[in-house]
Amino acid sequence: MPFGLAFSPEERDGVEPEVVPKPEELWDKYSTDAPARRQWCIGRSNLVKSLVTLVERYDINPKTTWTSAEYPFRQWSTMEADSMSAALSNIKAARVLKRSGLGAAILVALLFAYQATLAFPQPFFPHRVTYKHMTIYSRRELPRDIETILQKTDSLLSRSELYNPQTESRIFICDSNSLFWFYTGGLRHVFAVAFPHTTRYIFVPKADYERDLVLFERTGPGDKRERHLTSTLAHEIVHLYIFDCLGRKAEAALPDWIKEGYCEYIGQGDAIPPDEGIKHLLNGDGNIPGLFYFRSRRMMEVLMDSQGSSIQQVLSHPPNEAEVLEALMKTMKLNQTLH
Repeated sequence: MPFGLAFSPEERDGVEPEVVPKPEELWDKYSTDAPARRQWCIGRSNLVKSLVTLVERYDINPKTTWTSAEYPFRQWSTMEADSMSAALSNIKAARVLKRSGLGAAILVALLFAYQATLAFPQPFFPHRVTYKHMTIYSRRELPRDIETILQKTDSLLSRSELYNPQTESRIFICDSNSLFWFYTGGLRHVFAVAFPHTTRYIFVPKADYERDLVLFERTGPGDKRERHLTSTLAHEIVHLYIFDCLGRKAEAALPDWIKEGYCEYIGQGDAIPPDEGIKHLLNGDGNIPGLFYFRSRRMMEVLMDSQGSSIQQVLSHPPNEAEVLEALMKTMKLNQTLH
């Protein structure tokens, strides 16, 4: 969770550590349906709690350390690298070293090492293949047919109005759930994650190249989600396109259903079977893994395929979510009646 980021004076007023809100309070205020983003936000809040202890223990002025509690919490979760770098600066490593000796020196060294590893993971991924604008890195030797995966990914991306063959994409296949957790700030049970605001890296837990599948840590025996690697890579790269199109502030303010829905629309991927997804939506089911992304893609299909909107129109004038969802439900109910 960021502290001491380079925000403008209007966005930063400094608050005492004790008024840093609980994740549940922030969640209610800055609500979003994206499960991965919610998990990430709570993780960032837990990081803040541990650093509050550090601030109090070493008598660091919190007014120079904490950003305003009013800053949209969902945006905090997208700034991992900036956050750690700013934290090291604001904690004032030299002052900590002087007051607390070896223990703080080790802590600061570990923080620097962690930040360096996040910023430059390439040495830990010695194998790589480049195709056009995409470079895929792996800890293990990549198969010969990896270029086929990248070709299919590029074909999906070329469908987008935002497609830019000059946009460089660096993709890291972790081949380990633990390593994926390390590089993504504690994320679990997700297919991949992109960092458009900072390093622009994309991380994937594991991959089955022969079957074109992402292998990930499931939530439990009932988690039946599956995704193609090609659609997953296209999804994450489209996040970079949206960020490049809008910029930091506008992208952060864009509703998640539009961001995720458009990425799913271009990636042409579903984590759950279409018939199952439609049934869950018509039944009003909630808390189904993958359903938010399924619904968001169908809402983008309503806008772009049924109503003929362009992505530029959607991004510049985001439509009302409730109205688009209502149109989607009417369409699905009509189709159910006809069948």
